Amino acid sequence: IEDLDDLYNEGLRSIILVWNNKSKYGSGFRSNQGLTKEGVDFLNKAIDLGIGIDLSHANENTFYGIVDVIRENKKMGKDVVCYASHSNSKKLCDRKRNLDDKQLIDIKKLGGLIGIFSNRNFIIDNYNISKEDQKMEYLSHIKYISNIMGIDSIMLSTDDMRFCADIDEEYSSLSIFDYNYITEEMQKLLLTSFNFEEVKKIMYENAYNKIINNLKSNKKVLIKNR
Repeated sequence: IEDLDDLYNEGLRSIILVWNNKSKYGSGFRSNQGLTKEGVDFLNKAIDLGIGIDLSHANENTFYGIVDVIRENKKMGKDVVCYASHSNSKKLCDRKRNLDDKQLIDIKKLGGLIGIFSNRNFIIDNYNISKEDQKMEYLSHIKYISNIMGIDSIMLSTDDMRFCADIDEEYSSLSIFDYNYITEEMQKLLLTSFNFEEVKKIMYENAYNKIINNLKSNKKVLIKNR
C-alpha cells in the first residue's frame, strides 16, 4: 500500500487487485477467500489517488467485497473509475472467470464497463467448431451483455499475450482473431449486428471516454472535492 504514491507518480492508473490465486488482498477463483482488510485498505488508497479498479479475475466473494468498497466511496462523493477489463458472460460460457447477470448489472450500477474478450476458453465450451463460428459466438457475448448493460457500458478486450518473454504458445493461440488484422476483423463482425456509431462506441469511444479521460483527470477532481 505504501508503494502506491510512488507508483501513481510513475504513471500507474489502473490496478487489478487479485489474479486467480489467493493473496493477502483477496482471491481469484482458486480460493473462496473474499476481500481482506488489507485489500480494503489498498482499494481505498488507490481510489483516493484516482487509480482505476479492475474487477476481472476476482472470485465471487472478492468481487462483491470490491463492489462494496467502490459503492461506499461513491457515497462519499468520490469519482471511482471501475471496470472488468477482460470477462465474458457466464450465462453463455460457464467459466469461473466469467460474470453472471447480477455481476454485470452491479458493474453497470457503478458506472463501470466490461471488456468482452476474445480468448476462446471464455467464449465457448465446444472447441470443435470453425474460427468463423467462434467469432459468431463471441458476437453473441457482445450482444447478450449489451442487452443487459447497454451499449455505453461495453468495450473489447484481447488479453494479448504475444509479447511476453515467456509466452505460452498454447495460450497465445487461443485468440479467435488474427492479431495482424484484428481491427478490421472485429469491425466487420460488429457491423453485422450494430450500426457504425455503435461500433465506434464498442471499439474505442466507451473505453476512451469512461476510463482513459477520467483517469487522466481523476486526481484533480478528488483534490477539488476535498
